[in-house]
Amino acid sequence: LTLSTRAREVTNNPKSIKNRRVRGPAGSGKSLALASRAVALAQEGKEVLVVSYNITLFHYLSDLCSRGSREQKVRHWKQFVSFTHFSGLLKDLFEQRPETWDPEIEWNQAVIQVLSEAYKSYGNDLPTYDAILVDEGQDFEGEWWA
Repeated sequence: LTLSTRAREVTNNPKSIKNRRVRGPAGSGKSLALASRAVALAQEGKEVLVVSYNITLFHYLSDLCSRGSREQKVRHWKQFVSFTHFSGLLKDLFEQRPETWDPEIEWNQAVIQVLSEAYKSYGNDLPTYDAILVDEGQDFEGEWWA
């Protein structure tokens, strides 16, 4: 996997940037940089959550991490990197708390409602991560981020 100069900067994060938004056209290496960053963090022993919008991208990112780990010679990256996709996350949350679903409200409000209820029900038991990496973040509504 050949990383561009910009992708290597994302991977190594020499300026210790905490919040980063990577923009570029399709095929420019954004997902590759994200996967490489996830593996680099795993090599440091950091817990990482990689979030995609859909299951297809979920599998693609997992494959990129696997390939990147071989190239970076990181053996146990899978114990540090977790993957989820937004559709699956909502499905899991809905199945845990179906009473929070109101079929009369629009999709965006339903997502916010399910996420809010899940957040309240977890309390202080929410899982924590050293880094959360989101691919295709533009597909997420602003309210969902909150």
